[in-house]
Amino acid sequence: VAAVSQAVLASIGLEALGLGPIEAPTLGMTIYWAILDGAVINRWWWWWLPPITVISILFLGLFLLSMGLDEIANPRVRERV
Repeated sequence: VAAVSQAVLASIGLEALGLGPIEAPTLGMTIYWAILDGAVINRWWWWWLPPITVISILFLGLFLLSMGLDEIANPRVRERV
């Protein structure tokens, strides 16, 4: 799960810097175009808030999945019933 999180973060980060495919409608490219067109400075929150919200929910879900799998697979973390 950690490797997936790192890969997603690297992909979104590179695309937000403009180093991804420009034609593809991805979260990173949406953030890139929002930064390039001055959406943050002009307070156009509807350009940058939805992709950042989706990314945050994605990483929260991956974190909770990792914690749940760790509790099942790791006997030191497992709670006694």
